Amino acid sequence: MHWTAIPLALILTASLSAQERAVAFTNVSVIPMDRERVLEDQTVVVRGDRIAEIGPAAAIRAPVDAVRVDGRGKYLTPGLGEMHAHVPVPQAEQQLGAGYAERVVFLFLANGVTTIRGMLGHPAHLVLRERLRHHELLGPRLYTAGPGFSGTSAPDPATARLMVLEQKAAGYDFLKIFPGLSRETFDVVARTADSVGIRFAGHVPAAVGLDRALAARYASIDHLDGYVERLAGWSPDAGPEGFFGSLLADRVDTTLIAELARRTREAGVWVVPTQALMDGFVSEEDPAVLGRRPAMRYLPPSLVTQWVQAKRNALAEPTYNVARAQRFIALRGRLIKALHDAGAGSHSAPMHRR
Repeated sequence: MHWTAIPLALILTASLSAQERAVAFTNVSVIPMDRERVLEDQTVVVRGDRIAEIGPAAAIRAPVDAVRVDGRGKYLTPGLGEMHAHVPVPQAEQQLGAGYAERVVFLFLANGVTTIRGMLGHPAHLVLRERLRHHELLGPRLYTAGPGFSGTSAPDPATARLMVLEQKAAGYDFLKIFPGLSRETFDVVARTADSVGIRFAGHVPAAVGLDRALAARYASIDHLDGYVERLAGWSPDAGPEGFFGSLLADRVDTTLIAELARRTREAGVWVVPTQALMDGFVSEEDPAVLGRRPAMRYLPPSLVTQWVQAKRNALAEPTYNVARAQRFIALRGRLIKALHDAGAGSHSAPMHRR
């Protein structure tokens, strides 16, 4: 199927929502995503930020004063969610130009992404979130983490506890866990976060491990961090594990996959696999080809160069093995399928609490 997006219509709807103007998408094919189907020749009426009516074009009459968007030959879908976004921080704007963050969030909306979860938090993102919420900027709804909890930023339990309290008071939507936390420090983060009602998400530090992460009921585990390591029985004193366990693909116990998927579902933990990252970075794809992907034209050339060089360096590592990399990517696919089949993320608590 050839998909034709309606990005300008989305932008139009966002810009008109503050005035509660009606927008009618006429004669459009709707993909409701409740199951595998397409509803053809539909009219969708939007008032403000709500869908007011949807049905066959012959049965739905658009309001007389509505802005009409001709949807013939096009498709209308629910807004997409980017659950692992990195919103530029002020330091990036110093390198890549003023307004870079505003341009990035606009590109999300222009491509049909109406919700993003910022995983690299900064105080500036609280301001950006409110500007987006009040339609001062065109962009998606933003949920933002605070500055990350790592072995450097949170070197001890007392520092970590204070960070949790400060980020809750500042109004961040959730906490971001990075690698490097000690088990003792992580336990204090989890306990304090639970006591004040803020979720935490992100990486699974090596000293914590997947079993403890599931028991702590992360809002989400990102990158499938800790899953391959758990299947391989890896521990921090067992040598390098590679990029999210990429060096361990030859020594995993795949009979544990179903159990881990079931436990993830029972713990109410969502998983954000970021599989596209693995496909691009771990695969044997030529770095030059990666740099010529169509989407790269929207990025600053210096950033593309940086990514291409990082992939060249990864492929040049003595430990890199094409066959093992392929097995690693396939293993992650099996994990994702098992998690989906088990219903992980389907019946868990809300991703964010405010």
